[in-house]
Amino acid sequence: MKKRTIFVLIVLAIFIIGAVISFRADYLETLEIGEEYTEVFLQNIKYKIYIAVINFIAVFCIACVTNSLIKKGLRQFFEEEKKEMPKLPNKSLAFVVALVTSIVVSNMFLQKVIMFVNAGEFGIRRSNV
Repeated sequence: MKKRTIFVLIVLAIFIIGAVISFRADYLETLEIGEEYTEVFLQNIKYKIYIAVINFIAVFCIACVTNSLIKKGLRQFFEEEKKEMPKLPNKSLAFVVALVTSIVVSNMFLQKVIMFVNAGEFGIRRSNV
């Protein structure tokens, strides 16, 4: 196996283990508060997953496109020097950056998304009588 593949698999394993431990700890904490709050807890986890997946896809695509454009720009320099173009870790780098970014962003924006999705109108309505 390539070193990049092993590195990506290690990062993915660390992420999965950390996510499982964090989920279990938060779930047990919610159970201590009361079983009636588990539905709210699971809804919050669902929103967090939605945010993370959407962000992961966006950052991964942007990183891949950016890396491809950088590689095209470097190619002409290597052709002028008549050297072989090295293999760059485009997808591996994009995957790791997107994973870390999605974790940070999903934790930062969870409360804002919950407030936006569950917004309600509480104003007093006046009728013209």
